[in-house]
Amino acid sequence: MLAAASALRARHASCAPVGAAVLGVLCGLIGPLLRATLAGQPAVLVLDASLYPASALGGGVIGAFLGRFSWTEGRFFSLIEAAGLQLLACSGVLVVQHWLALSPLGIFLLSAVPAFVPGLLRDVALGDTAALADEPAYATAPLLGILLTIGCLALGQSPMTALAVGWSAGFLARALVIRQQS
Repeated sequence: MLAAASALRARHASCAPVGAAVLGVLCGLIGPLLRATLAGQPAVLVLDASLYPASALGGGVIGAFLGRFSWTEGRFFSLIEAAGLQLLACSGVLVVQHWLALSPLGIFLLSAVPAFVPGLLRDVALGDTAALADEPAYATAPLLGILLTIGCLALGQSPMTALAVGWSAGFLARALVIRQQS
């Protein structure tokens, strides 16, 4: 979803379709690659797992195509980006917990930092102000989702339940802010 959102935003910034798709693929892969690297895992594991490269490529192409349409600007882009950011942040908890035996603070940091990098990369590449610095809900909602995911796991919930609770709460929080802004 972050790949699609990044390519979509690049097309809205008048980038060529191929350039937008490439930026989308890079943004779709950079978060998982950074998370693996920071966790001391071989980054090639991310590229070997067909889910990451396939979803990044598909998202980049779809985002570049949909960016042709004006209805995808504004709220649509913001919601797609929010959903993708939440998914990367909250699923990061499950991945990091699987790889390493860290304290909740370590899991929190290793889930949060890589989640914000794709948006930063996109904003810098497009010459925009970083959404992370400009919009408080951009950072607050994923952090809330990560905390809830960690909390659910600590309470003995299944990983999928923890992911669903964290993602839903964070996405809802961000969606409410997006709705108020539009």
